[in-house]
Amino acid sequence: MTPATKKKIGIGLGILAALLLLGLSIFLFKRQQLLDYALQQVKAKVERKYPVVLTLGPARFTDLNTVQLNGVSLVPTATPDTLLRAQVVRASLSVRSLFAGRPVFSNLEIDNARLSARQTRTGQDNYSFLYKKKKNQPEVPRDTTKGTNYGLLANQLLEATFDNIPEEADFRNFLVTYRSPRHEATLTMPRLAIEDGDITGQLTAVIDSVENRVGVQGRIDASDYEVDAQVFGLERRPVVLPYVQSRYGARVQFDTVRVSLSDKDLNGDDELTVHGTASAANFIVNHPKLSDSDVRFPRGGIDFVMKLGQASFALEKGTRVLLNRMELFPELSVRRLPVPERVIGKDINGLTNRNQLLAGIQLKLNVESAETKANDFFASLPEGVFETLEGTQAEGTLKYRLMADLDMNKLDSLKFNSGLQATKFRITRFGRENLNKLNEEFPTRPTTTRATP
Repeated sequence: MTPATKKKIGIGLGILAALLLLGLSIFLFKRQQLLDYALQQVKAKVERKYPVVLTLGPARFTDLNTVQLNGVSLVPTATPDTLLRAQVVRASLSVRSLFAGRPVFSNLEIDNARLSARQTRTGQDNYSFLYKKKKNQPEVPRDTTKGTNYGLLANQLLEATFDNIPEEADFRNFLVTYRSPRHEATLTMPRLAIEDGDITGQLTAVIDSVENRVGVQGRIDASDYEVDAQVFGLERRPVVLPYVQSRYGARVQFDTVRVSLSDKDLNGDDELTVHGTASAANFIVNHPKLSDSDVRFPRGGIDFVMKLGQASFALEKGTRVLLNRMELFPELSVRRLPVPERVIGKDINGLTNRNQLLAGIQLKLNVESAETKANDFFASLPEGVFETLEGTQAEGTLKYRLMADLDMNKLDSLKFNSGLQATKFRITRFGRENLNKLNEEFPTRPTTTRATP
């Protein structure tokens, strides 16, 4: 190769490198311009969908497709009370989608964020706009005397929750607070991550003065409204339910709870059907009206088919409850009659009874267990309730049935039936108490009381 040829090749490569450098400079410059434009489009879209002001801080590319925003805030227009504030937000941005004018963000990372939900004594809040009906949707007349439509309410909450969950996310130092005249809650999360649908995280929750340190693991598919997650106590400490203790004087705790939602469907009558499961390990209830000691359920769960509608709730056929070693198949229907049809009882002074909230309630319950070995049946009874039967051994099988039908408008029509069906059943050993003593002579001391004149 002659020197002249080498010189021409060198000049050509130099020109090519200069063109590439110029093209890269134009690309980087236009990319930043397009990013600023895309963020303005995101801001406009959010503000069209919700009555809020979205403020986005300075944004820049930290590498080829990672965008960093220094500061984000979300403030409802109805109140100056900020709902969300974040110090740093990072996300991956498809460059191709950016140049196409339809930016696609993914792999959301948020550092030092604070979500502050509040409600005043007058009922004003800074969060209900997320699930309320949008202004541009036609208003359908509804008869409020028929009661709350729990199907519509639950569907709005589910869709608002799933629609605002990103496919990929990594939250660090995330603080969530809720304040109302009746309740307070603070959730501190060092980290909560969603990666390829897998959820992992830890948090400290202080709700109404009850503190828990819990871990979270599971999987979520927000597009199909599916989730399977478990919550468990850290450091071998149980999780204690808040509010129940202060409201009802009961302590309720568990080691692990697992909840899954596999399907939901809202029909034309605004009835929501939800399929899912829930289970708990070492579930404990303590209340003096139940037992002097802890009532313990070492293992329990439910596969449910739940329907919510206008002032109604039902567990439908297909629901299965596992209680230790016993299977139960419940069907439950609870419905409240419209206001004009309710009969409200009165006390002897003619004043409305404090139980008027039960007026118009109609309840139907049918429970049937699978045929269960007698020893498994006794072993499945909750610890702390049937102390007399603890340790009882028997042969054969037992099957339990319960039926209840209650109409608060017609109390004298109450139907209730509960019983056991035994097959080749024989007790081989009594538990704590020898119930055979009931068939024998035993001493007793009668007592009398004098009627008060």
